[in-house]
Amino acid sequence: MQTSKILFRIVTLTLAAALITACSKEAKKTRFLAEADNYFKAGDYDKAKVSYLNVVRLDPQNALAFERIGAMWLEGGSPLRAAAFLARASELAPKNDQNRIRLARCYVAVGQFADANKEALKVLEQTPDNGDAIIVLTEAVRSKEDIQTAEEQLER
Repeated sequence: MQTSKILFRIVTLTLAAALITACSKEAKKTRFLAEADNYFKAGDYDKAKVSYLNVVRLDPQNALAFERIGAMWLEGGSPLRAAAFLARASELAPKNDQNRIRLARCYVAVGQFADANKEALKVLEQTPDNGDAIIVLTEAVRSKEDIQTAEEQLER
């Protein structure tokens, strides 16, 4: 009888601690995300990066946080750093055309023209009239095959 009461108390306390921890993690993520969005909108990118990195630490599946960090690095003139974040955001949200265009621009900036070409073509598959993707596609052209592919996309 006594051991069942002790066991019941242990289980209850364990469940309560798990619920408190889970709620606080979600609350932290929400708080960091709101904070990061405010910093991002205000143009305070250093603080926004820190807050978005906290979001990523708490939720490694948050595509928005990866996208925003990548966009800030790209805008700050660091395409190599931006590419890693934007690539992860593309994995998490493959239909985000704007993110893919940013990633393609990173690839062009660091000389990975084949990867830039692939990203631009993925965007054009989803939205054939995307002007930014066509521009990036033409910037990534380096061979006759690339020129033919770009011409085909322009004709569409």
